[in-house]
Amino acid sequence: MAHTVTFDLAKQGSAEICAAFLALVVYPKDEKMREQLLCAEMNRQLREWARVDPEWAAMWQSWPPKWLLFDPQRAERLHSQAMAVFNEKRIVAAEIARAFIVEAVAKKAGRPGIVLTEEGQLLGELSWENLGLWGLRQERRLAGRADDRDRVHWKTVQERSWVPAKPVLHLILAFTTMLHGEAASEERQASWAEAFSSPQNIRKLVDRAEVLRRSLPLKLGAKRRIREDEMIRLVAK
Repeated sequence: MAHTVTFDLAKQGSAEICAAFLALVVYPKDEKMREQLLCAEMNRQLREWARVDPEWAAMWQSWPPKWLLFDPQRAERLHSQAMAVFNEKRIVAAEIARAFIVEAVAKKAGRPGIVLTEEGQLLGELSWENLGLWGLRQERRLAGRADDRDRVHWKTVQERSWVPAKPVLHLILAFTTMLHGEAASEERQASWAEAFSSPQNIRKLVDRAEVLRRSLPLKLGAKRRIREDEMIRLVAK
């Protein structure tokens, strides 16, 4: 049975749900780290609100002490680490899944499989080897590291990006699709608040994620080794 995570729209504000979503995507199997990242993100958000509106900050506020007392330096460090995982690992996994989905749709329509290109350069047929090497280049580019073709192996992406993302792959795909999936990493960070700006947007994201959770195993096929019951079920009430 799939593990279920619930967003309570009546009790949780949009900022808390946004932070909880990031924590879930970055730490799908570590509840302790999810809680730590949630506290870190809310500490950062409260400090930002206070900076923007000092009068608001001077008013009486009722916030959980674990948010208010969280170490600001550690909050910044956890945020940077989380965004690095999201931009360098989770996005790469989602793009790999998207390629597999496009090929499955093409073959279902009776067309041949797809070939991979990047900026007009032919990368080859759709295979784990070609996708893995592409993914490694993207990870290095997003992290600001030089590409070294002699020191990479395509299976590294399977181990570092694909496998850890499997429980939340549908969530990443739903989120990136909602934001049109083409934004640069800096633009994605700026768009988090927009995606969680209203209960309607949150429900749309959750509904899209559930459709993907049920359909991804069929679209990706048995060779991708992903099951519906190993993907986290997200619910909004």
